[in-house]
Parts: sequence; C-alpha cells; structure tokens
Amino acid sequence: AAAAKAEKAARAAAPKVAIKLQPVGPKKRATKRSPPKSLDLCLILDCTGSMFNWIHRSKDTLREIIDHVRNTNSGLSVRVAFVAYRDVQDGKQRFSVTDFTENIDRVKADIDAQPATGGGDFPEDVQGGFNQALHLAWTKDSIKMAFHIADAPGHGRDICDFGDNHPGGSPDGFKIQDQMREFAKREIGFTFVKVNESCNKMIKVMQESYDPTGTYMNVTDLSHACATKSQAEV
Repeated sequence: AAAAKAEKAARAAAPKVAIKLQPVGPKKRATKRSPPKSLDLCLILDCTGSMFNWIHRSKDTLREIIDHVRNTNSGLSVRVAFVAYRDVQDGKQRFSVTDFTENIDRVKADIDAQPATGGGDFPEDVQGGFNQALHLAWTKDSIKMAFHIADAPGHGRDICDFGDNHPGGSPDGFKIQDQMREFAKREIGFTFVKVNESCNKMIKVMQESYDPTGTYMNVTDLSHACATKSQAEV
C-alpha cells in the first residue's frame, strides 16, 4: 500500500511537459486547410527482455496517453495503432502490430498482452519498428501523433556506442535518418519517451533528421510522460 501511495505521489508531482504537434516546415505551415475530423495515434514500444523492469510502467504510460489524447480531442474521431518490436533474430516475436482502429479496448488488450522478451546484443530493431509504423494505414488529412518508448538505440555505429552485432546498421537496410524525415514529411508529431540515457546518441540523430532546428521532435522521460499534456495545433 505504501509503495502504491508513493507511486501515485510521484506521478502527481511529475512536471508537465507540453507537447506541441505542429505542421512541419514553413510551406506546409502556411497552407490553409479545413479543420481535421480525425486523429491517428501510433504507439511504438520496445518489448525486448531489457525492458522487463519498465514494461508495466511503459504499458501504463501508453494507456494514459491514449486516454488523454481521446479526452482532449473529443470532437475528433480517434484511431489508435500499436507497434511492438524486439530484435532482428527474434523470429515470429520480432513484431506485433495492431493497425489503426477505433476499437480502443482491443489496442489496450494487445498492449497488455506483450511480454518483455527477446533481444540479444545491446541495440534493438528500432528501425524495423519504425518501418512497421510508417506502413500503417494512416489517414491522409488527420492529425497524426507517434509516441515511442525504448531503453536501447537501434543498430548502427551512427546511433549506438554499445555492443552491436550489426554496427553497419539495420540488416534490412533501413536508415533512421530517412525514417525520421518521412515522419516529418507526413506531419506526424513525434515524441520519444526515454527510459534511461542509453538512447541519447540516437535521439540527437533523430532530432536532427526530423527537423534541422530540432524544434518539432519532442523528448520526455518515462517518469514525466504520465503527466504529459498533448496539444494539437492545426
């Protein structure tokens, strides 16, 4: 009971981080559009064994993000998708994907069902997870958001300084720089939720690729994400 009270107090005390999701690039920002009628929310989670100590908190965070986004965008049709990824050698467990749906209970159930298992070397298949996310059935004219929770970077010496069986990068040839530029091109507001400091090198590359000024990609950490306030500016 004492631990539960302490956890509740910690969440209440966590500082709020305003996440401003804006169209990317001056040309797109100046374009007049009709108000959006829908919102697509994509949740991406590292589900490897190294996440064992954080998996329950991460799942709680994703559920809270879903509820907060829905509650603060009640005038929009909200669809949610979920991508769980592990590492390149994890076979059938490498990915678990739920495409965009308005069936929120199904998404939450799929999140709850994912164990923290798999992985091998230090980095994980982040690029593979991003590839899955980019190939979801996004709605063209919707407000778009993606939240990514991870404790390890992807493969490649350009984003990982730790033991890597694939220092040349993703075995599938995916480049995280290209993927972040694609998220930005599609105006998908991107938030990275840190579990520790192991992803700092990757985060810097992601931010620089998403927008050269580093303005639009948001970074918070797991202890603060539960108190995050999302703002969609269109």
